[in-house]
Amino acid sequence: MNYNWYVVMSIFCVLAAFKSIRTKNDLPLNKLNNNFVILDPTQHGIDADIKALRIGSPPYWIPTEKDIQTLENILVDFLKQNPARNGKTVDLNNYGRQYIGCTRNYRKVIYLNAFCHLERERERWKNQLIIVQDGGACYFQVYFIPDTSQFVDLSYNGEA
Repeated sequence: MNYNWYVVMSIFCVLAAFKSIRTKNDLPLNKLNNNFVILDPTQHGIDADIKALRIGSPPYWIPTEKDIQTLENILVDFLKQNPARNGKTVDLNNYGRQYIGCTRNYRKVIYLNAFCHLERERERWKNQLIIVQDGGACYFQVYFIPDTSQFVDLSYNGEA
Protein backbone atom coordinates (compact mmCIF):
# COMPACT_ATOMS: atom_id res chain seq x y z
CA MET A 1 0.00 0.00 0.00
CA ASN A 2 2.85 2.41 0.74
CA TYR A 3 4.26 1.77 -2.73
CA ASN A 4 0.92 2.74 -4.37
CA TRP A 5 0.84 5.97 -2.42
CA TYR A 6 4.31 6.93 -3.72
CA VAL A 7 3.27 6.14 -7.30
CA VAL A 8 0.13 8.26 -7.01
CA MET A 9 2.03 11.17 -5.46
CA SER A 10 4.76 10.94 -8.12
CA ILE A 11 2.20 11.08 -10.91
CA PHE A 12 0.48 14.03 -9.24
CA CYS A 13 3.79 15.94 -8.94
CA VAL A 14 4.65 15.32 -12.59
CA LEU A 15 1.22 16.52 -13.73
CA ALA A 16 1.45 19.62 -11.53
CA ALA A 17 4.88 20.43 -12.99
CA PHE A 18 3.61 20.12 -16.58
CA LYS A 19 0.64 22.36 -15.80
CA SER A 20 2.92 25.14 -14.54
CA ILE A 21 5.11 25.20 -17.68
CA ARG A 22 4.29 28.07 -20.05
CA THR A 23 4.92 28.01 -23.74
CA LYS A 24 5.25 31.04 -26.04
CA ASN A 25 1.61 30.71 -27.04
CA ASP A 26 0.41 30.26 -23.45
CA LEU A 27 1.20 33.73 -22.15
CA PRO A 28 -0.46 34.96 -18.95
CA LEU A 29 -3.93 36.46 -19.17
CA ASN A 30 -5.66 38.64 -16.62
CA LYS A 31 -7.46 36.07 -14.50
CA LEU A 32 -10.01 38.59 -13.22
CA ASN A 33 -11.63 39.86 -16.41
CA ASN A 34 -9.66 38.61 -19.43
CA ASN A 35 -9.59 42.12 -20.93
CA PHE A 36 -5.86 42.06 -21.62
CA VAL A 37 -3.25 39.82 -23.15
CA ILE A 38 0.54 39.87 -23.26
CA LEU A 39 1.49 39.23 -26.87
CA ASP A 40 4.70 37.46 -27.87
CA PRO A 41 6.54 39.95 -30.10
CA THR A 42 8.41 37.13 -31.85
CA GLN A 43 5.19 35.36 -32.91
CA HIS A 44 4.76 35.24 -36.68
CA GLY A 45 2.49 38.05 -37.81
CA ILE A 46 2.95 40.14 -34.68
CA ASP A 47 6.66 40.61 -35.47
CA ALA A 48 5.76 41.93 -38.95
CA ASP A 49 3.18 44.35 -37.50
CA ILE A 50 5.73 45.65 -34.98
CA LYS A 51 8.21 46.39 -37.76
CA ALA A 52 5.62 47.89 -40.12
CA LEU A 53 4.17 50.18 -37.43
CA ARG A 54 7.60 50.97 -35.94
CA ILE A 55 6.28 50.16 -32.49
CA GLY A 56 9.68 49.40 -31.04
CA SER A 57 12.89 47.59 -31.75
CA PRO A 58 14.78 44.55 -30.50
CA PRO A 59 15.54 43.24 -28.06
CA TYR A 60 11.93 42.20 -27.55
CA TRP A 61 10.89 40.74 -24.23
CA ILE A 62 7.84 39.38 -22.43
CA PRO A 63 6.56 41.67 -19.65
CA THR A 64 5.95 39.95 -16.35
CA GLU A 65 2.56 39.87 -14.69
CA LYS A 66 4.02 42.22 -12.07
CA ASP A 67 4.98 44.73 -14.82
CA ILE A 68 1.44 44.63 -16.18
CA GLN A 69 -0.13 44.88 -12.72
CA THR A 70 1.93 47.99 -11.98
CA LEU A 71 0.86 49.49 -15.31
CA GLU A 72 -2.80 48.60 -14.79
CA ASN A 73 -2.81 50.09 -11.28
CA ILE A 74 -1.89 53.58 -12.54
CA LEU A 75 -3.46 53.49 -16.02
CA VAL A 76 -6.93 54.68 -14.96
CA ASP A 77 -5.59 57.83 -13.28
CA PHE A 78 -3.28 58.53 -16.21
CA LEU A 79 -6.17 58.33 -18.69
CA LYS A 80 -8.38 60.58 -16.51
CA GLN A 81 -5.62 63.20 -16.60
CA ASN A 82 -5.21 62.75 -20.38
CA PRO A 83 -8.67 62.45 -21.97
CA ALA A 84 -9.26 62.27 -25.72
CA ARG A 85 -9.61 65.49 -27.74
CA ASN A 86 -13.40 65.32 -27.44
CA GLY A 87 -13.09 65.18 -23.64
CA LYS A 88 -14.27 61.58 -23.50
CA THR A 89 -12.69 59.53 -20.73
CA VAL A 90 -11.94 55.86 -21.15
CA ASP A 91 -13.75 53.15 -19.17
CA LEU A 92 -11.21 50.32 -19.21
CA ASN A 93 -13.89 47.75 -18.39
CA ASN A 94 -15.04 48.13 -22.00
CA TYR A 95 -11.58 47.99 -23.59
CA GLY A 96 -9.36 45.15 -24.68
CA ARG A 97 -5.67 45.74 -24.08
CA GLN A 98 -2.66 44.17 -25.79
CA TYR A 99 0.80 44.46 -24.26
CA ILE A 100 4.10 44.02 -26.11
CA GLY A 101 7.55 44.30 -24.55
CA CYS A 102 10.06 46.07 -26.77
CA THR A 103 12.89 48.59 -26.69
CA ARG A 104 12.74 52.34 -27.44
CA ASN A 105 15.66 54.70 -27.09
CA TYR A 106 17.67 51.88 -25.46
CA ARG A 107 15.06 51.42 -22.71
CA LYS A 108 12.70 48.56 -22.01
CA VAL A 109 9.14 49.71 -22.61
CA ILE A 110 5.72 48.11 -22.77
CA TYR A 111 3.59 49.06 -25.76
CA LEU A 112 -0.12 49.19 -24.91
CA ASN A 113 -2.63 48.89 -27.74
CA ALA A 114 -6.20 49.45 -26.49
CA PHE A 115 -9.53 49.16 -28.25
CA CYS A 116 -13.24 49.07 -27.47
CA HIS A 117 -15.73 46.71 -29.11
CA LEU A 118 -14.01 43.75 -27.53
CA GLU A 119 -16.92 41.50 -28.45
CA ARG A 120 -16.39 42.23 -32.17
CA GLU A 121 -12.85 40.95 -32.07
CA ARG A 122 -13.86 37.57 -30.62
CA GLU A 123 -10.70 35.53 -29.95
CA ARG A 124 -8.60 37.20 -32.67
CA TRP A 125 -7.32 39.93 -30.35
CA LYS A 126 -5.55 37.36 -28.15
CA ASN A 127 -3.20 36.35 -30.99
CA GLN A 128 -3.16 39.24 -33.48
CA LEU A 129 -2.37 42.90 -33.06
CA ILE A 130 -5.56 44.95 -33.58
CA ILE A 131 -4.82 47.75 -36.05
CA VAL A 132 -7.47 50.39 -36.82
CA GLN A 133 -6.90 53.65 -38.73
CA ASP A 134 -9.71 55.77 -37.27
CA GLY A 135 -12.20 55.27 -34.46
CA GLY A 136 -11.36 58.19 -32.18
CA ALA A 137 -11.10 57.57 -28.43
CA CYS A 138 -12.25 54.02 -29.00
CA TYR A 139 -8.63 53.19 -29.91
CA PHE A 140 -5.47 54.42 -28.21
CA GLN A 141 -1.83 53.49 -27.82
CA VAL A 142 0.73 54.42 -25.21
CA TYR A 143 4.17 53.33 -24.01
CA PHE A 144 4.93 52.47 -20.40
CA ILE A 145 8.44 52.58 -18.93
CA PRO A 146 8.56 49.94 -16.16
CA ASP A 147 11.75 51.30 -14.57
CA THR A 148 10.14 54.67 -13.84
CA SER A 149 6.42 53.70 -13.91
CA GLN A 150 5.77 56.47 -16.44
CA PHE A 151 3.60 56.62 -19.54
CA VAL A 152 4.85 58.38 -22.67
CA ASP A 153 3.52 59.15 -26.15
CA LEU A 154 -0.20 58.63 -25.60
CA SER A 155 -2.04 58.65 -28.91
CA TYR A 156 -5.78 58.40 -29.50
CA ASN A 157 -6.86 57.47 -33.02
CA GLY A 158 -8.31 60.18 -35.23
CA GLU A 159 -11.93 60.35 -36.40
CA ALA A 160 -12.90 59.90 -40.04
